Amino acid sequence: MRIYEELINQLLNTDSFSYDFDNETITFVLKPNFEGLELEESNNQFLLSKSDLPFQVYFSRKEYSEKVGYRDFKSDLYVIEGGKLLFQLVDGLVSVFSSGLSKKDIEQLKLYFQFLDCFTTEYNKHGDLIDYIDISKREIVLISNGLNRVFKLKFQDKGELNLNEPLRYELVDFEKFKIELENNGKNFKVFLKKSIIDYVSKNSDSSFIDVFINFHKILFESRLNFDVYLNELSISKIRDEYEDYKNKYFEEQNTILSRLTNQVISLPISLAGAAFAIFRLKEDLAAVIIIILSIFVLGAFFTSFIRMYFYDLNRIAYLVEKDYSFLTSNRFFITYQDELSYFKESKDWIEKRSEQIKIRLRCFFYTIWLFNALILGYSIVNFSSIFHIFLFIIFALLVIICLETLVFSD
Repeated sequence: MRIYEELINQLLNTDSFSYDFDNETITFVLKPNFEGLELEESNNQFLLSKSDLPFQVYFSRKEYSEKVGYRDFKSDLYVIEGGKLLFQLVDGLVSVFSSGLSKKDIEQLKLYFQFLDCFTTEYNKHGDLIDYIDISKREIVLISNGLNRVFKLKFQDKGELNLNEPLRYELVDFEKFKIELENNGKNFKVFLKKSIIDYVSKNSDSSFIDVFINFHKILFESRLNFDVYLNELSISKIRDEYEDYKNKYFEEQNTILSRLTNQVISLPISLAGAAFAIFRLKEDLAAVIIIILSIFVLGAFFTSFIRMYFYDLNRIAYLVEKDYSFLTSNRFFITYQDELSYFKESKDWIEKRSEQIKIRLRCFFYTIWLFNALILGYSIVNFSSIFHIFLFIIFALLVIICLETLVFSD
């Protein structure tokens, strides 16, 4: 209690004085020895106005609940009732001595009055954030030219708050906000005002206390929009452009799938025709050689197309990653990483689809050369058992795997 200890102890002795709640006057029967304080003598009693004390004090919880205001938190504050100290705020630190009071509620109330003072001070100094304050009606007036509406926020300038929901005041660094308000100039206030109006327009019965409770959301949105402005970005424009990129990549993937589908449809007919021709012309060696050469040339063409499609998919993956990396390296998205979620989902979707197409390309490649190998084997080897066929398939797969490393290399 520092230098006020003797004075506080005197005020805790309820037998030594009486207190007039209406006039906020302390009356002593015996003249106390208060250094530096002037007492008015009247009818052999000594009167001291509470406002003359070097700190703020309330003599009941009810008085505190009804009258506490911003000025009380600018100095040390004591709440006394029945000769007992309920709580004290000394050098910015709250100490609670009653189970009926919460340290969090006191700090929350202090923050609210600081918050209200910040807005009223801003109005008196600049008027960029608030259009008008009606003290008599306790209303903060905001005018939206875009919506062509006037919004009035009722505020409470004294007394404890009756909050409908708990305040997460730890989410707002109030000192940082005041510095931000002072240093970022008029433009930041424009974005902050717009964010407040956006919130109030969606919540028609909002009061200044509601804005205070949800200020962490409002402040985040205004900072986000202000950073977009500073970085000359437009999130909606970037999303539209990214959507165009996604559609372009999607069309390229569809083109690859369409070509692949046409080739898959034609493949069984080609292979079946070649196998049937070899079966009918097996005794004619020259005809069999021509057929085998033709299916291998056809397989080589199919393989070249597969290689080209695979390269196109790799190029799409590279461009998608490059576009996304450009976004992630921007200072705005480094600060607001949550705004990347839309772009990451699009990137992941394109990459996943590309991988699925690559799997189909590999399956198509294996199918072509496995059946080509079987046709070749049938034409030159007499498969006398399933075991011989199985061995030939294993050998053919080993050859195809070696060939695959060449076809599907990046």
